[in-house]
Amino acid sequence: MPRRSRAQKNSIALNALPLEIAATLFAGLGLFFVGLRFISKNLSNIVGPRTRMLLSRSLAGRGSTLAFGALAGAVMQSVNAVTMLLVALVSAGAIEVRRAFPIIAWANIGTSAIVLVAALNIRVLVLVILGLVGIAYYFNLDQTTRYKHAVGALLGVGMLFLGVDFIKGVGAPIQELESATLGAAMRGSLDVLAFAIGVLVTLASQSSTTVSIVAMALAASGVISLDNGALVVVGSGLGSALSALLLAYRMHGTAKQLMIYQALLKASGVAVLLALTIVNVAMEGALLAALLAAAANSASLALALVYVLLQLSSDVVMHLAHGPMNRLVERMAPLTSEEVLSQPEHLSDSALEEPEVALLLVEQEQRRLIARLPHYLDLLRADAPYSRVGAVPQADLRIAQRCEQFLQHIVERHPSPQALNRAILLRDRNALITSLQETLAALADAGAQAGGAALASLRASVVESLHMLLQTLCDVVDRHDPDDIGLFLSLTEDRSDMMEAIRRRPPSEPALDGRSQHALITLTSLFERAVWLLRRHALLADRLDGTAG
Repeated sequence: MPRRSRAQKNSIALNALPLEIAATLFAGLGLFFVGLRFISKNLSNIVGPRTRMLLSRSLAGRGSTLAFGALAGAVMQSVNAVTMLLVALVSAGAIEVRRAFPIIAWANIGTSAIVLVAALNIRVLVLVILGLVGIAYYFNLDQTTRYKHAVGALLGVGMLFLGVDFIKGVGAPIQELESATLGAAMRGSLDVLAFAIGVLVTLASQSSTTVSIVAMALAASGVISLDNGALVVVGSGLGSALSALLLAYRMHGTAKQLMIYQALLKASGVAVLLALTIVNVAMEGALLAALLAAAANSASLALALVYVLLQLSSDVVMHLAHGPMNRLVERMAPLTSEEVLSQPEHLSDSALEEPEVALLLVEQEQRRLIARLPHYLDLLRADAPYSRVGAVPQADLRIAQRCEQFLQHIVERHPSPQALNRAILLRDRNALITSLQETLAALADAGAQAGGAALASLRASVVESLHMLLQTLCDVVDRHDPDDIGLFLSLTEDRSDMMEAIRRRPPSEPALDGRSQHALITLTSLFERAVWLLRRHALLADRLDGTAG
């Protein structure tokens, strides 16, 4: 068998090189995506239960709020995930929707952290991290409740940056190819195609960070040019905006407002960067050349700076057009009827500086909640006037939660002993209001299911009696008359014996089927609980009157 010459061996090796390059790129992308998933999943488990508490404390000042946004973006590496978290917090009344907007902006800036780290040469650090993860697995730390998520996140970091290193590593083999055909084809001018790739891949991956890091690695390895890499990064911004719009399509109210704001935020930054791209072309690449020089001639770092510039441009534009953008968002996504109902009428954060004034506002809000309690039974009454009763319970629960948070802030400000005592009593009443809201909503549901003729009379009696008591409670709370309180206490005496007699039913009455019997027990038990809660309200009203003055 004839021996191959050295030139022939080199030719075979070079011909096999494109397959090795493709496999290395493929493996690098695989490691990157798996690492990203590990980081997101494990860090979410670490910070998830504490996030609401952290955000509530960060609301004390603008700087800490923005710091929370940046931290949330850096940890979650998905602004859409941060936005969904804010949707939950806004719905719960923990934060106002307009105060959530700058958090979204700074969450975008926070995502720059991993992009900037990816631009650095941290191969040795990555290998050390993977070694530490291996040791942690050897000692079964991944099986412990305390450390398993931290180990998983660390493994994700190692895999992600090892994947980036794999992608960067294909640069040298490309330079060794005898023919420049492949390199010229991959590094050629893509222009609009590069921008479209950034948009489409971001839509598919739901992460502009991911697309930008891959573009950085490809540019550093020489697979694509710096110009095309910049267009991919800018395109990823538009892809992120379109992704937010797609999510907003199925949302309503404040949730839709937050997603639309995210879309406008990203789109504004893309508009600025596209304008700079046009200027760069007119200047024959001078802007990107200057950026490359500033990045110590590192294409990877230059594209990382493009990504950071995209986020900063978005924030600057939205800050300058803050008022008009907010009004545009509110017009595009008006509040739902339930959200309108759930807006407090009297609470104001500015009143927290004066605890006595803040307590008066809470009392007014609680009176409004009590005045709405009779409407919970409107659907079960023949002359029900309230057309939106279905939305009332959830809306009222949100207002009660807002009252509780408001009272908590008052207590934390160390008011006078008299104000502190009154705040504690109002918190007790707020808990009673919440319990009554839940009990009446459950009773309304049980009454709607107890629609048989056998229970029609009982249901009517329960509903009308309870409705009368609720109306009387409204009068007691409004008038502060001790005689009214005494009368109400007599009306809300223990009804357990009466309810037990109704549940047993005399032998002369026809037997109930299983479903009707269950409805009977539920209805009478909830009525008994509601009467007990109303009595507690009256007793607390008497104590509150004693602290007034």
